[in-house]
Amino acid sequence: MQPHVMAENLAAYTANAYDLPPQERKGKVALVLGAGNIASIAPLDCFQKLFLENQVVLLKLNPVNDYLITVLRTALKTLIDRNALRIVKGGGAEGAYLTGHSLVSELHITGSGSTHDAIVWGTGEEGTANKKAGTPKNTRRFTSELGAVCPTIIVPGPWSPADIAFQAEHIATQKCTIAVSTVWPARC
Repeated sequence: MQPHVMAENLAAYTANAYDLPPQERKGKVALVLGAGNIASIAPLDCFQKLFLENQVVLLKLNPVNDYLITVLRTALKTLIDRNALRIVKGGGAEGAYLTGHSLVSELHITGSGSTHDAIVWGTGEEGTANKKAGTPKNTRRFTSELGAVCPTIIVPGPWSPADIAFQAEHIATQKCTIAVSTVWPARC
């Protein structure tokens, strides 16, 4: 939680899209660039935009999660049928196209800092110059969770060596970016 958000003012920062009467609300399209590391993150990011920020969502999954498209389209069919959600796939080129599309009002990414910076500042020398000058290439509202900046809580228990090894693999995949490979364990 941000330092200025306290119990006394929490309501002002919670689902405030609904503070406006329906006739005064303006529609927005949010582009959610879904994470590749945890299958549940992309739909949860969509729910944030849909239900708490009152926006329709275009979800572009990370290519490593293409296998989820059919599952998510089935699970979220009601939202899709109501034209509140669309799910698409593609790589970096498709993502770059969507981040610059005129119909996208704001963006959310769960992913790497380098992808975030490429979207906000640009790439190569242009991106470096823009970041240094504080002149973003993409000025839309942009929320993000970058680089597996998330806690891992380890609790005491009757852990066997196999339990510890299994959980260690999960923690390692949370904390590093790995290339898709048929070789395990991957190296950070």
